[in-house]
Amino acid sequence: MHRRTPSHQLSLPPRATKDSSNTNTESSSSRSLCNGTMSSLPLPVTSLFHPFHSPRKHRLKHRTILFALFGLVAFTCYLLFISGTTLDIEKSLLTHVQDHDRVRAPSDLRQLAVNPNPVVPNSRYQKNQQHLQPVPPLRPQISLSPSEELAALSAFLAALPYNVIPTTVDPNRPLDPQLVLDFDTRSETSKEELDKVIDEVWTRYPVMLFTKLHSADSREIRYMFSNMNLNPAPLVFDVDQREDAQVLIPLLMRLTHVPSLPIVLIGGQPVGTDAQDTKSLMVEIRRLQASGELSHRVLEAGAKVQTGKKKGKKGK
Repeated sequence: MHRRTPSHQLSLPPRATKDSSNTNTESSSSRSLCNGTMSSLPLPVTSLFHPFHSPRKHRLKHRTILFALFGLVAFTCYLLFISGTTLDIEKSLLTHVQDHDRVRAPSDLRQLAVNPNPVVPNSRYQKNQQHLQPVPPLRPQISLSPSEELAALSAFLAALPYNVIPTTVDPNRPLDPQLVLDFDTRSETSKEELDKVIDEVWTRYPVMLFTKLHSADSREIRYMFSNMNLNPAPLVFDVDQREDAQVLIPLLMRLTHVPSLPIVLIGGQPVGTDAQDTKSLMVEIRRLQASGELSHRVLEAGAKVQTGKKKGKKGK
């Protein structure tokens, strides 16, 4: 008979137990080694650019949107610039054909026999003609006589200190009225306005002197009129100091028929028109001053003699 060994006395051999524990330890260490090896492997290069790499379907979508926008712009341009003009032409041609193809009444036929080219009542041409008004022709500019031209020039120079005659003006030809007058010289009332300018300038400045700054004769003339104590005082222009002197001096000589400066205007009338040169001019002015004729002309022009002394008004 065999004797049974109790269950608590049964045990595995010590070597087997040790081998199994070693086996478990090796398997766990191998798994950890594999995991560490896999985690330490470098990522592929393409994965680095994955966020910046657009898929092909996105490129196709963007290209489709661009083509759609281009087609929309082209269609809009066609409607704005080509289709509108084509529609207008077709509409006008259709109206023309309908007007010529309609059945004419006998009265229309009789009128056609009289007038082979009648105007269609409902045509666009007649509608446009109803809105058109005839443009009146331009009126010619007012023409100035030498005395009127002198008055307009004097008013222009006296109005503002910086009023100058352009250097492009030919002093031997009549001035452009629009250059020296401040109103429309083509209007119907231009003649009346010119008369007002002439009356105003000679009333406001009955004595006007065109002189040279550094000239003995000019100093004598200024002193002569300064001693008269006139009211209003003479308006004096030192012409040789102006930037338009090269144009203004020959222009004044042409309008006044005075051979040289100084030029004296009393009531718009120049003094010494019969003089041949500066010397004879000064002789004539001294003669008029000595005889009292000069003072008489000044008073007739509207100036008054004052008791107090007053120098002449300087112009530029």
